[in-house]
Amino acid sequence: MSLKACVLASGSSGNALLVKGPEGAVLLDAGLTLKDLGRRLNAVGCDPDELRGVLVTHGHGDHVSGAGHLARRLDIPVWLSRGTAEESAQRWRGSEDLRVVKAGECFTVAGIDMDCWACSHDTREPLQFGFRVGEASAALCTDMGEADPVVRQALRHRTLLFVESNHDPEILRRGAYPPHLKRRILGSQGHLSNAQCATLLQDVAGPRLQGVVLSHLSRENNRPELALDVASQALAESGFGHVKVWVGDPLTPGPWLDVFSGHTC
Repeated sequence: MSLKACVLASGSSGNALLVKGPEGAVLLDAGLTLKDLGRRLNAVGCDPDELRGVLVTHGHGDHVSGAGHLARRLDIPVWLSRGTAEESAQRWRGSEDLRVVKAGECFTVAGIDMDCWACSHDTREPLQFGFRVGEASAALCTDMGEADPVVRQALRHRTLLFVESNHDPEILRRGAYPPHLKRRILGSQGHLSNAQCATLLQDVAGPRLQGVVLSHLSRENNRPELALDVASQALAESGFGHVKVWVGDPLTPGPWLDVFSGHTC
């Protein structure tokens, strides 16, 4: 059995996580143009024909903009909530195989067992996704204003986590964003700060956790080295200093990560 994952893009300019299982690959979010998705798939050695589907977390463009184009081009299904399907209705032409799922449901794609849960974000019915093959289990959890008990429970007992570390509040407050946007980001339906991410990691880290990828960093309101330091220190203070921490990049695909070990492969 095999399960590995690679961040194709992570940030407000576009998000896509490529997961490869025993029977093909799947994309979690497709917030890039079809051309850019193709270029990044090629960069990490994945033939588009290996894709068996797309999972969309929510209806914001940086997560869904390329999903319809990709689904039509490759004739592959899209899994998403009803709220996301309706919120992004203008992106669908009616020929796509849209498969509506609800929080708490499980399904299988490319030999990978998927689960999903709700989160707090300012969209209609956002979902987060976990994926598993055997004892290897990972989760993607970004775009949330707070990590409630449902989120925390969903992230426990994973070997690899892709978790939001969007901003540093002081950088955000001093920055050029308009007040209403600052309030949105800082609110309970906005985005997790570095400190909130660190607290979440301390709460969910367990003996199975081997790796963390800090995701959806703001290019304007954060610094990769700052996010990395805050998360690494929090894990070390909790007795998990051995856990490897990476930072997802918006422009360059990251390394392939083995979900069984949490290490690069």
